[in-house]
Amino acid sequence: MFKIDSSGNYSSAASIVAGTSGVDLTFGGNAGATKASSGSAGDGGDFYWLGGAGGNGVGFGDVDGGDAGDGIVDSGVFGTKLNAGTDGEPGYVLIAPTNASGTLFGTTNTALLTGTNIAYFDESIDVNGDVNILGNINAFDGNANVNFILGTAWYHNHAGMTLNFDTANTWYKFNMTTNNRLNGFHMVDGNFQVEESGLYRIDYSADGKGANNHVYLTTIMVNDVNKDNCSSYQTLPAANDYIPMHGFCYLDLLAGDYVTLAVMDDGGTSTGTVYNYDVAIERKGVYGLGN
Repeated sequence: MFKIDSSGNYSSAASIVAGTSGVDLTFGGNAGATKASSGSAGDGGDFYWLGGAGGNGVGFGDVDGGDAGDGIVDSGVFGTKLNAGTDGEPGYVLIAPTNASGTLFGTTNTALLTGTNIAYFDESIDVNGDVNILGNINAFDGNANVNFILGTAWYHNHAGMTLNFDTANTWYKFNMTTNNRLNGFHMVDGNFQVEESGLYRIDYSADGKGANNHVYLTTIMVNDVNKDNCSSYQTLPAANDYIPMHGFCYLDLLAGDYVTLAVMDDGGTSTGTVYNYDVAIERKGVYGLGN
């Protein structure tokens, strides 16, 4: 056991009596000196602190070992500039719990813990800001309640909407008029516009009818360009028969891309009717993951 007086002098103190609790200790690094004229202000002093070790239970029977002391560490605040100077940087936090090695990492106000048994929390943790994780998230119990980047839109008309395929092999785009889930998307002229680059899964379906023996092709278009891996073909077996057209695909999309559903009469002209179509787009990972 030791003590530090108000002047910063260190001295030994009497030993703790066996079986009693340790004394809480709070101290910090020295503040940096202020520079009143030209030049740089002084840096704050570092400090290193570990929680107290728990006492060992010695003897026979059910004797509990003492709990280790907690370690609560705050980084030092940065210095304020004077006139045309540059603000100082906040202090780092270096944490080294038992059975782990603390490593200073990255830039200002960053801490990296490596090893095992680094941290255990038995209560909720609230974070005001982004959390960047270099590694996996393993959740063995409970559920992940997350708002994923997702966009959905649909159209339904029980009476049907007429489609005039006046030109063969020409794409006719569907207007995503009704959209009820847009998180990470917004609508521009009936198209989804992507706000976050990444790998996306796109599911779509449409129901309609057209001319006998005509081949109808539905697809997903990105910036008005057909994506072949999203295409679906259907041949109408008889005039005015209803056919379902559906498909899904994975695409790498960039922020700002426009995405829409389209259909064509493949090799002919005709008049068709559409009754329903749905599109759902969900982000699955980082851009380039699907390459």
